Amino acid sequence: MSKRSESIGADPELHLEFAKMYENFYQKIYMYALQGVSSEQDAADIAADVFEAVWMNFKELNSKKLKS
Repeated sequence: MSKRSESIGADPELHLEFAKMYENFYQKIYMYALQGVSSEQDAADIAADVFEAVWMNFKELNSKKLKS
């Protein structure tokens, strides 16, 4: 099984949490990235890369949040 398919899997609750996080933070991350690059597309690519990394580690990040 690939790492990508192991991230969140089919857990609808985790999908919903990720969607809420994306909705709350995408614009902020995009705007922050836009300050350091010369194009809107580059800023969008950076924001997408950030959320891809979060997606790949979301299950682990979420379990750490629950332990705190």
